[in-house]
Amino acid sequence: MNVFDLPVHPAAAEFPMYPPNELAELAADIKANGLAIPVVVKDGVLIDGRNRREACRMAGVEPATIELGECNLVAYILSCNVRRRHQTKGQLAIITALLVPEPEKGGRGKTANSVIPTELSGGYLSHARTVIKWAPDLVDGVRAGAESLDRSYAIAVDRKTKAEVPEIRLAALRATDPDLAVQVVEGNVKLDDAAAAAKARRDTERTARQGLYDGLREIDRWMFMF
Repeated sequence: MNVFDLPVHPAAAEFPMYPPNELAELAADIKANGLAIPVVVKDGVLIDGRNRREACRMAGVEPATIELGECNLVAYILSCNVRRRHQTKGQLAIITALLVPEPEKGGRGKTANSVIPTELSGGYLSHARTVIKWAPDLVDGVRAGAESLDRSYAIAVDRKTKAEVPEIRLAALRATDPDLAVQVVEGNVKLDDAAAAAKARRDTERTARQGLYDGLREIDRWMFMF
């Protein structure tokens, strides 16, 4: 198969292409000096060199290829791109998080962790995974460099908090006033109204206890006097 027709490995396709001006510069260099680094293929799939291949197409040069041996393809692709590209850690973190599933809770995640480039700290990757889960509409922007990971993470955390707080409040309501919680779940009462009703109950109970306490004190005072 013609090298220009080879499909791109999905992991390699996650990395954005060079902007047109950089591709044009690379094409000009290849036309003048030839392709310095062959594109890498594996079993009829382009593994590394998507930009080099496109620059060769622009330059009218047939790119040289090398066949990759047996290895973890995702780890290889991440390694090549992380060390070569002028991308932010936010971009690299979001792409890595998309390619490497989060280890299951309680598991060691050795296989997944062995794929993750050492350049990415746990914090970057954790933030990226939060964005993927709670702000998926921002993922493409972070991957392309149009959105910062920090800003997207802040938005994702805000969405996560807004989604989780009602569940926390409902759980607290179940513990104190299960009948009101059932009304909320069934859609008969809004959570805020149920919370207000629960507070009113506590206030009533508190007033009743205070009245009983005051009554007992008054009885004790009269008994002392007589």
